Amino acid sequence: MNTITKNNIKNYNYSINYKKNKLKKNWRKFISSQNYNVLATIQSPFIKNPYMLEDKFRKFSELDRTYSLFYSAERNVDLSGYHFHLLIDAYKLTKGALCYALDLKANQIPYYKPVDSKVKVASYVTKYMKDDQIHYNIY
Repeated sequence: MNTITKNNIKNYNYSINYKKNKLKKNWRKFISSQNYNVLATIQSPFIKNPYMLEDKFRKFSELDRTYSLFYSAERNVDLSGYHFHLLIDAYKLTKGALCYALDLKANQIPYYKPVDSKVKVASYVTKYMKDDQIHYNIY
């Protein structure tokens, strides 16, 4: 029978942290290899859980002009709800078209910019992948 010791707990915690960091590193590598051309942030006081827009994101990803979509949902700093970071590869996408497709108002997408650095963007959208503060998906 194994006895639980401080050393066993340290080794277990190290192993878990190692696996989480490796997972995050692999996601960053994968995201950096994709051709995302837009980074957008969705924020609204009505987003109360990280799965709230899942169906809208799936439907958006199925549009002819959308080639791929990655998103991460993060808890707001004030714990009032969530916000989403989207990486999108789409043909001639505009903020207005994104608002229309997701049934959002323009002020609910406070950030909408072309991707200027794949590595920086990949690091930014995966910054909380080390624990359960984040929900993410890819289409």
